[in-house]
Amino acid sequence: MIIHTEHKCENLLLEVQPQQRFVRSTWNGVFIGELYRSLLQRIMYAVERDALRYWLTDARKAGPISPEDQLWTMHEFTPQVMKAGIERIAIVGSEDPLNARAVERFVSATPDDASYAVRFFPDPSIAMLWLLKHKPVRDGVEEAPRRSAGSQA
Repeated sequence: MIIHTEHKCENLLLEVQPQQRFVRSTWNGVFIGELYRSLLQRIMYAVERDALRYWLTDARKAGPISPEDQLWTMHEFTPQVMKAGIERIAIVGSEDPLNARAVERFVSATPDDASYAVRFFPDPSIAMLWLLKHKPVRDGVEEAPRRSAGSQA
């Protein structure tokens, strides 16, 4: 799987694999206000442009999220994610307890009718396996999912 770098700065490495319909955001440091929001909008632009369906967000090195940015995320960004057609979001949580609590609040506040599943993972490799466990739909063709004994959706 070839992944290309969509954006790279001090706070965000954004990588896209259009054939697998996959996006990975790797966060670093503290970023607030317009910077925080513009980085999330970069992700959403790539998701919408390439019809991406699987998002791995690695926030292990991300700092706290301001209360204002938390509100913006829940009220402005989450509805965008819901409309974009994302199917699965895998989160590798931050080592910063304030960030981890904020992200848990975002996930808890996700409406019940959201079209995507969200799960937390301790490791990005395990998160990738969950995200891509079924071949993604492309051009209206989908491979039948393979299930092993005891597997869960």
